[in-house]
Amino acid sequence: MKIQSLLYSIVCKRINPNIKVYEVADQVGIQTSAYFTYLFKKMVGSTPQKYRDYHYSKDA
Repeated sequence: MKIQSLLYSIVCKRINPNIKVYEVADQVGIQTSAYFTYLFKKMVGSTPQKYRDYHYSKDA
């Protein structure tokens, strides 16, 4: 459980509009963007793109 929260915080900090999903996946050690998207959705409850749209539309 502790590892999940740590991974969640790392991933969420790296999910910004300037970095491609496959680049974030690579940065956290996941080989494919599809698997990263699967894990992200399982942990966060939305896809990386929906997470970006929601969180970064507030800043614009």
